[in-house]
Amino acid sequence: MYHARADGSITESSDDELASFAAVVHFVPQRQYSIRNMTMKQLDAYIASLISSDNSFYALRIEGTFSSVTTRAIAKLIQPYPTLAQAIQQQVTFSRAQFPGMAVVLRLP
Repeated sequence: MYHARADGSITESSDDELASFAAVVHFVPQRQYSIRNMTMKQLDAYIASLISSDNSFYALRIEGTFSSVTTRAIAKLIQPYPTLAQAIQQQVTFSRAQFPGMAVVLRLP
């Protein structure tokens, strides 16, 4: 797991690092597909064509070099903790081009 930090760095999380929320799935692929040079809109349509029901959960792993990746991060919060709506007003975003990596998508009903 990786951590996008408020200074723009991306670091690998240590085994003892805590997270306020995590969605975890034991990933065992049932199907594999190869795709190339799709926009997000094209990728979304392609994924929609592959799923059998809008009422099921799907985990997708997409590996490759992404033409553009944008991350966002909120600096470490201290007490008294702001609401989420207040905290995201302080978020920073960073963009990277030609970024190799893996995207994990959980598609929920």
